[in-house]
Amino acid sequence: MNGLSTLRNNLPILILAALVVVASLLSPSFLTWNNIINLVQYNAELALVCLGLTLVIISGNGGIDLSVGATLGLSGVVVAMYGEFLGLPGSLIVALAVGALVGLANGLAVTKGKLEPFIATFILASIVTAITLLFTGGGPVLRSIPDAVEAIAGIRLSGIPLPAIYFVLTFLVGVVILRMTPYGRHLYAMGASSETVRFAGIRTDRLRIATYMLCGALAGLAGLLTTARLGMGEPRSGIGMELTAISAVVVGGVSLYGGRGTMTGAFVGILIFAVVLNLMNILNLSAFYQPIAQGSIVILAGLLLSRRKSMFLKVA
Repeated sequence: MNGLSTLRNNLPILILAALVVVASLLSPSFLTWNNIINLVQYNAELALVCLGLTLVIISGNGGIDLSVGATLGLSGVVVAMYGEFLGLPGSLIVALAVGALVGLANGLAVTKGKLEPFIATFILASIVTAITLLFTGGGPVLRSIPDAVEAIAGIRLSGIPLPAIYFVLTFLVGVVILRMTPYGRHLYAMGASSETVRFAGIRTDRLRIATYMLCGALAGLAGLLTTARLGMGEPRSGIGMELTAISAVVVGGVSLYGGRGTMTGAFVGILIFAVVLNLMNILNLSAFYQPIAQGSIVILAGLLLSRRKSMFLKVA
């Protein structure tokens, strides 16, 4: 039983290793330095979104945020519209503020409005998407973006693109938050038993609202990076991001029941999807197959997750 449990707990790493082996056999260029750097840098925005979602999901109570994609789109559009007046510092502050405000609305709807997180964040996603499309008329924002903003996606340090560095830094920040801060410990405890945490004197509503705000702020920051990378504000740039991010987090072993999961697992999930997409490009498969591949991986992860939950209940 212990061997089987260990196998299941390490399954994401085994899946990633298998995919890397298959991709390297199909393409000799897969394991080249340039390809690995490209694979990482093009997932920097996804990493930020996944960090926020990991925190929300670990917080328990059915925690989820379906508005991260819409928040990314709105933040990117606002930066594109006003970036030339704000400069880099102002754009950064605005991007974080836009995301945090959406997160605040989500947190209040869940804690004070007593709405289920799925419903609350789905409604906010629809509202934010509508606001973004009203701002832009449905088309991209092609205004002049400051060089300093565009530079955060184009500069290389020792040959390494900044987005690749952002990817690694996001992972390290996530590890520090969850493993080394009181906030991280409280988050795990609340996810495992919110009643116990409440009796310990921790204000769970404040903690949950702060978590949704942090998730929104990270999605807003991802919107800034997206606009810097594209050189324009694309209102639909975040569509579907929530599905990919949730899928990656779940595949990485973060429990949808709350209280369990690691940043290492979440980032392994991101890399699994990145390698799958790269593998599809190697095989010259149409992008229309991507949702099929994502859905299949999520179904597999869901089945494994339910098996883990059943085993946990039996032991308990």
